[in-house]
Amino acid sequence: MMILKFKSWCGAIGLAMLLPFCFNVHAQDIEKTKEQFLHAVLLDNVSEVERYLRAGGDPNVANAAGDPALVVAMREDSPRSREVLLTHPNINVDARSQKGETALMIAAYKGEQTWVDRLLKRQARVDNADGWTALHYAAIQGYAAIVDELLKFGATANKAAPGGITPLMLAARGGHVDVVKLLIKQGADERLANDRGMRAAEFARQHGHTALAEALEKRLNP
Repeated sequence: MMILKFKSWCGAIGLAMLLPFCFNVHAQDIEKTKEQFLHAVLLDNVSEVERYLRAGGDPNVANAAGDPALVVAMREDSPRSREVLLTHPNINVDARSQKGETALMIAAYKGEQTWVDRLLKRQARVDNADGWTALHYAAIQGYAAIVDELLKFGATANKAAPGGITPLMLAARGGHVDVVKLLIKQGADERLANDRGMRAAEFARQHGHTALAEALEKRLNP
């Protein structure tokens, strides 16, 4: 009887000693699986992406740089992975990278109207509490159709990014006359200045868009 108790006690001690090792190995396996998933998203290897998700993997995991899987898929032109991630019931469409970028912001910057539409239908937020927004990103690139859609979905025309920069200033900087007109029509205020005291007109003039600068200045001084 004493021998049996001794063996049982030894077994318990052995198990207790092995448990931390087992948990550590398990944690390493999980991290490796996440890395493989994110690599699959990067390469648009949709079969591996689906395999990870079918196994119960988190679709919102981020890479070492802090970029969530959906942001990676949007930035790296991985359309099949985007499709799978966007239709996943647990996807967070508003997940932000360490730089504060969302999938909607990247789609707007790249002019990918179809993906902007799909993200908005999944109720992606058009305005962030602070910082840059999809409207800033679309305005600086001159994508009038995307700017129009974002405004219709409630984007704030006068939203100020760090430094007090508004979408109108960025559109003027790029010389995008159609976007400037659209923003003003939807309430963008050309009188607003950034932290350095520059208005949209100054942005236009500084970057060589003289006619646009004069038109904006005329609005300031009719």
